[in-house]
Amino acid sequence: MRVSAPELDALRGFYCDVLGLSVGARPSFQSAGVWLYAGESPVIHLTQMNSGEVAAPGSPQSLPEVEARRSAIDHIALASEDLNEAVRRLTSHGVAYTRTEAPAAGEIQLFFRDPSGNGIELIFPMRDGG
Repeated sequence: MRVSAPELDALRGFYCDVLGLSVGARPSFQSAGVWLYAGESPVIHLTQMNSGEVAAPGSPQSLPEVEARRSAIDHIALASEDLNEAVRRLTSHGVAYTRTEAPAAGEIQLFFRDPSGNGIELIFPMRDGG
């Protein structure tokens, strides 16, 4: 994700505090940014826009005036564990979510949005709390 400096800070906090990701190693690019890891795997790359760079049409220029972004991506989906802990984290951070069950797939899904309006789906096996 390529975002403003305030948005980068908000997203880093959100993904670390709410989802439990951690900041990890990132090559020394010229741009500022962070790579967020789930365990040993980098799963989200955040990059700060250059000074004077304008966000894509429909994107927010700064927080908190986040608008819906125009994107072909509806949401990202992350295989997850510990449904109860995920619900606790979302609730304790005031993140509204929707829970759905997909019995044919044996999954429980939590849907919500990050501070930039990106859709997130956490997927849990039904045996993990369904």
